[in-house]
Amino acid sequence: MALARKHHNSLSDGHEPDRFGMRELFCPAHQHLMLIVVLTSALVVRVVHLRYYALSPDEIMYLTIAKGATLGEVWRRGLAEMHPPFGHFVRHFLCLVSDDALFQRLASVAAGLCAVFAAHCLGRRVGGTVCGVICALLVAFASGPVVLSSVVRNYAFFLLLLIAALTRYFAYAERPSGVNLAIYVGLAMLAAATHFSAFIVILCVGLAGAGEFCLGLKWKSLCRWLGAHSAPAVMAAGFYYE
Repeated sequence: MALARKHHNSLSDGHEPDRFGMRELFCPAHQHLMLIVVLTSALVVRVVHLRYYALSPDEIMYLTIAKGATLGEVWRRGLAEMHPPFGHFVRHFLCLVSDDALFQRLASVAAGLCAVFAAHCLGRRVGGTVCGVICALLVAFASGPVVLSSVVRNYAFFLLLLIAALTRYFAYAERPSGVNLAIYVGLAMLAAATHFSAFIVILCVGLAGAGEFCLGLKWKSLCRWLGAHSAPAVMAAGFYYE
């Protein structure tokens, strides 16, 4: 986290050389225009991409789970597959509006576009303006994110929540506070409640932070860090302990 703070400060202290006129290219007005163009292009790519897919067996299973009459029934149906139930709950409420396949896919597209914006915010926080643009472009046009935000699955919601959680983690790295830590853990838990792989990310980030606090002999911060991470640990045990 200290490294993240140092790197961020080196990019924002106003003394870096202006190579190739980058400051003029990435002035605030140009940044906003570029982000609008990227988001619009990402929307077009995803909407056009929808016509290439019929409902797969996995998508049919997800809709069947989500169309349970109550959240309790959705929970029970969801036990048939390995992921936690938050994505099913989101789909359940979307099905109350419409269970049409196109509508459900458009909900994934919306989450995917939000993930593009979140990636831009994450990149800017970690590495500055250029990094933010690169991250937005990757999430907007890379094959994986495009496909993940075009299907009736939990992936688009998971990607959005995970990127938002990591953005808040780096905010905590720059400015340690209870609010930033709580928001990071909350978003990470929602991501984990959507797709089990987020538990792996939480574990890696948790171990890295704990190691840094130990090396810095920051025992009070370590206790707060471990205490915050006890919540996702309990949640993981509740989902997967038999």
